Amino acid sequence: MSEFKEKMASLIKSYAPVQYSLKGKVSSVNEDEGTASVKFKETPLIKKAHLAAEGADCILVPKVGSKVIVIFVDNKYEQAYISSISKIDKILLIIDSTKFKITVSDSDIEFETAEGSFKLLEYCGQINKILQAINTWGQTVTPPLTLLPPLLPPTFP
Repeated sequence: MSEFKEKMASLIKSYAPVQYSLKGKVSSVNEDEGTASVKFKETPLIKKAHLAAEGADCILVPKVGSKVIVIFVDNKYEQAYISSISKIDKILLIIDSTKFKITVSDSDIEFETAEGSFKLLEYCGQINKILQAINTWGQTVTPPLTLLPPLLPPTFP
């Protein structure tokens, strides 16, 4: 009977890989590698916990010091993936092979690509200044004069 149990356990394990998770704290992040170092109470420092699956188009980058949940696929430390994040530092997006980095801080939201970057709130502030200048100009300037006679409404007999 024990041989049957062992074969069944082996069969089930081959179709349903074991995954377990641990709570930890991020000690460093390497965006280029797509990994983070996570400190656990139960185990030593894990050097590479992946931020997302390979080829992911959206990656949430945790803040250093934030709490995370790490899943280990097949009980292997080299297959560690961060599945939940308490504080997000950045969002990395890839849309049609264009990479975007979105960084949110207390003072602004920054969008960055290979072509350059801009800060959203700073940009909105500049647009507001331009609109205020246009409104001020419009209130102090008379409309331009024209040589055309004014259009009169048609008269009916």
